[in-house]
Amino acid sequence: MEGIWAQVDLRHQYDEEAKGKKSPFWIDSVKPIQVATFDLGEYCQCRAQFSTDEWIDLLIRSVGMEPSHFDRRLKLIFLARLIPLCEHNFNLVELGPRGTGKSYAYQELSPYTILLTGPTTVANLFYQHGHGQDGVGRYLGRHRL
Repeated sequence: MEGIWAQVDLRHQYDEEAKGKKSPFWIDSVKPIQVATFDLGEYCQCRAQFSTDEWIDLLIRSVGMEPSHFDRRLKLIFLARLIPLCEHNFNLVELGPRGTGKSYAYQELSPYTILLTGPTTVANLFYQHGHGQDGVGRYLGRHRL
């Protein structure tokens, strides 16, 4: 099938008598980890079986965090940080103290991240009249951030 990802267990077993006639590699098991087709109706039906809080917990757990350690507000903040990764033309500004992983996370996840360090101004973001140059907003029309 086209576009499917799977975990495959391979075995190498060389057969001296079948030189060049058979491949020495054997597939012992295949476990699909991404479906090749998507049934939206089935998805909606299954989603309806979860409460909103259960669904939020499932999403938080799917990105590698244990939801029982966070309150609802923090869970929603974590999910909001993922929106630019799946929605076109959605821009997010991360503000916070140094050393909290803001720049590392976005630079590792997307090549279209724009990093501004230190204080910035509206001119830096949109248009610098003194220099006659566009600010970082010039990238917004060409790239998905």
